[in-house]
Order: sequence, then C-alpha cells, then structure tokens
Amino acid sequence: MKEKIKSSNLSNIFLASWHPYGWFALIGFSLFFKTLFFDVVHFDDEVWLYRYHWFFADWSNMIKIFLRSDVVTSFLYRPALAVTFMFDTHIYGTALWGYHLTNISFHIANTFLVFFLFQQLKYDRALAFSFSLIFLVHPAMTLAVGWIPGRTETVLGFFILSSFICYLNFIEKQDKKYLFAHLVLFVFALFSKETAIILPLVIGFYTYFIYEKDKGFPKPRWIIFVWAFLIFLWFSLRSYVLSGGEKVTLRNIIESVMINLPSFAIQLGKAIFPFNLSALPIIEDSTVSFGVAAFVFLILLLFLSPRKRTFRIFFGALWFLFFLLPSLAISLTFYEYRIYLPLIGLMIVLMETGPVQKLLVSKKRLVIFTFVIGGLFAAMTFQNSNMLRNPWDFWHAAVKTSPHLPVAHGNLGRTYEKMGYIEKAKESYFKALELFPSLQKIHCNLGSIYAREGKYKEAEKEFLAEIKFHPLNADAFSGLAFLRYRQGRNDEGRVLVKKAIAIDPNNLGAYLILLGDYGKERNIEKMKLCIEELKKRKVGLRFPNFPSFGEF
Repeated sequence: MKEKIKSSNLSNIFLASWHPYGWFALIGFSLFFKTLFFDVVHFDDEVWLYRYHWFFADWSNMIKIFLRSDVVTSFLYRPALAVTFMFDTHIYGTALWGYHLTNISFHIANTFLVFFLFQQLKYDRALAFSFSLIFLVHPAMTLAVGWIPGRTETVLGFFILSSFICYLNFIEKQDKKYLFAHLVLFVFALFSKETAIILPLVIGFYTYFIYEKDKGFPKPRWIIFVWAFLIFLWFSLRSYVLSGGEKVTLRNIIESVMINLPSFAIQLGKAIFPFNLSALPIIEDSTVSFGVAAFVFLILLLFLSPRKRTFRIFFGALWFLFFLLPSLAISLTFYEYRIYLPLIGLMIVLMETGPVQKLLVSKKRLVIFTFVIGGLFAAMTFQNSNMLRNPWDFWHAAVKTSPHLPVAHGNLGRTYEKMGYIEKAKESYFKALELFPSLQKIHCNLGSIYAREGKYKEAEKEFLAEIKFHPLNADAFSGLAFLRYRQGRNDEGRVLVKKAIAIDPNNLGAYLILLGDYGKERNIEKMKLCIEELKKRKVGLRFPNFPSFGEF
C-alpha cells in the first residue's frame, strides 16, 4: 500500500498536469545554461552575428531574406532560419547570450512537442516523459543547442513536429483549422531546411499503414495535391533565387550520398551509444563498430518482443532513415546534430519493443531507467558542450577527433593567427593544404601572413593560387589588391579591389582599401561614397571575423 502511495506521489510530481513541461524547461535550461557565456567558435557563427549584422539590423531587409541565398552557403535557401537571426539581432544586438538563449528555447520547445507527439501516438504518458527527457539531454544534441548556427536543426524540428501534430489533430477531429495550420507550418519547414520535403512521405506512410487500420484513409485526399503544389512553389522560388549562384547537380548529390552511406551506421551508433562523439566527424576518422553494436542491440530487442506492432516499427525506422538521408548530400562531414529529428523515429522503434514496454509493468523500473540513462546522457552533454566555449577549444577538439579533416586544421590555423601564434598558424595551414590543396581561404590566409611579413613574392603566389582554385573569392582579390598598392602598382590594385566589390558587395576589406586609395588622391566625393557603404554595413562595430589584410 505504501509503495502504491509513493508511486502515486511520484507520478503527481513528474506527470500531473503541466508538470512534465516544467521539468523539461528546468532540466533543459540548467543543462545548457553555461552556453550563455560561450564565445563564437568562428565556424559560420561570426558570419551570422557580425558580418551580416548590418543586414539583419534593418527590418526593410525582411523581404530580401526570401529573395537571396543562405548567407554562409550560396547553394542553400533557408530564409526562415535567417528570420530567426533577424529577430535576435533586433532583440539582443551582438550580445551572444541572447542568441544562445534562443537556441536553448527552441530545444526546450521541441522537447515539449516530442512529449506531446508521443502521447498523440498513444504511448503511455510516463513512457513518453521518459523518452522525451532522454531526447532533451542526448549528447548528440550538443552542437544543435550550444553552437549558434546549430539552430538549423532545432528550427526545422520545431516546424516539422508542429506541422505533423497539427495533421494528427486534423485527421482525428476533422477540424479544418488544424489542416490550415499543418500546411502553413509545412511551408515554414520548407523555408527552414530542404529536408522538410520528406514530411509528406512520412505522413503518407503513417496515414495509410497505421491510421487506416482503425478508421480508414482520411479525407480530403486532395491534400496530396496541395503538398505537391506547395513543394512546387517552394522549389520554383528556390530555383529562381539560386539561379545565379553556385550550382549543385543531381550527380553531385548522388555521388555524395554514395560516399557517405557508411555514415548511416555511424549515426545509428551515436544515437544509441553516444560515446564516440566528435566536433566535426568524418568517415575516415570514425568507426562503424558502435553502429553494428546498435543494430544488433535493436534486433535483439525486437526478437525479445513477442507482440510487435510491425507497421509502427517500420514507421519509426522510416522516420529515422528518411530524415537522415538528406544530410548525406553535398557534405564532407556528417554532423552529429543532424540526428536531431531522426532520433525521434528511433525512439518510436525503441518504445515498440517488448523490454521497453515491460518497464511500464513497474513504475519503479521506469524511474530507474530514466534516471540512469537520462543522468548519464546529461553528464556527457554537460561535459561535451565545453568544446564550444571558444575557438581554441573547438578547433583543437576538431583536430583531435578528426585529424584527416582539412577544414579543422585550416580553422585551427586561423585561431592561432588571431592569437598571434603565426608559426603555428602556418603549420596548420600547411597541414590543411597537404590534405586538400584547393581548400578555400587557406591560400588567402597564407598570403595575408606573408604580406604582413613583407614577403611579397610568397604572398602573391598564395593569392594567385586562391584565385585559381576559387575565382569568386572576393577576399583573395582584396588581398592581392592591397599587395599591389604596397608594391606601388596602384592602377592594378584599383582594378582588383573593384573586382572584389563586384564579386561581394559586402567585402569590408575592399571598401577600406578603396577608401585609403581615394584618401591619398584627396577625392572627397568618392571617399564619402565608401564611407556611406561602410556605415551601411555597421563597420564601426568590432568584427572578430574581419579579413586579416584589412588590418594594415
């Protein structure tokens, strides 16, 4: 009797009314609180926060967000993500804690949605709470929450989960307001990340193979054509916006997927046994052993499940595979935070297994399971997030766990350079080029170092190498232009700096060089034009990512 009373009290504390949401908020904020004090790690985050601060600070650019490519990668189109940064810019300015707070808030909100979704899928409230808590503290979520641009996954997750939940409400209640909300949220998901195109397939499988067993295929069936129409409109707008940028062919995508196929096993291993985490994982420096162990573990759990709901297991497995597949396209790294959304499908599979269902026989078992797994994962996440404190920690962690990743060595070199360790910076740059001779920006960075050291021949060689490999790198033209001015070849320098501005109208280094050029000529009118361009881009702020050649 006393045991039942204790169990009842425990259920009231954790499961009654709004209590689960309060626990999610408390645990999530406590776990990630320290990230509020983290610095940028100079891995795309400085682009969002500093380089394009001037753009996001102007509300009139809201429409332009939907008419331009991603600010970091020219072949991506993710305006909804950019909108979140615009709001952060107006609320927090350049205060990093605010951007981190937004990341934490998205993750906690998604945990609410996961809990709500599991209950809508008719899982026991206690089991839904347990697995939602594990989702909240899972170590693979570290970059999604602690790295500011990691919100790509949390923003996508928010709209996908919200859209799917609204669809489930619609087919249950046949209330058109839920159908409308589902479609609007689906559009926002498409604008967040290309992966959202998978959602209709997942919904279709659930509706036909699971929901119809009880109530038949729901109407209206014309929703299939609405999905197709919305995808067509999104794809047309995306194609129009990206028409003048870098091209990614179907062949590029297929080749990338084929090369990265082993990462399926690696990601599965990190979802079940997250003990071999990396800042920037690549296949060469990863092992599939944990993936094999995870697969065998799942098969064993299913084997021990005498009563299996086969279609629900397939649904969870397809959710995992479908939402993970797009991450294999056009990528040398398979970031762990990309299992953010797929992990939910894997949890559905686990909740369908006999051993997990048996946890419900005794609430005490479920409590122990939740505290042991949740506590272990939370401790790992708390420790793992330390690598995001600053560029030094992040890039050293990246090189340590992925020694064959050229980008890791290149950015570690950049970190050394900014801290004044020039020889160490050179060593890292040389290592990056040894692994990948045409790695973007590295020749440019070396050119800047040589120019500062007065080694003009070596600097010219590096700038020309950068232009050869990457003819649209505005920084390389700015660097070479600065070199020409130093050599007294002013006419060539002016041509090159104007070329840099033509390639990238936001290249601050080019405007500063041009301003200095016009200043020597005492051309006041043209100086004013340069100053206006610099003011427009908030150049008065201190930009940590400012091109090194602009510091002369």
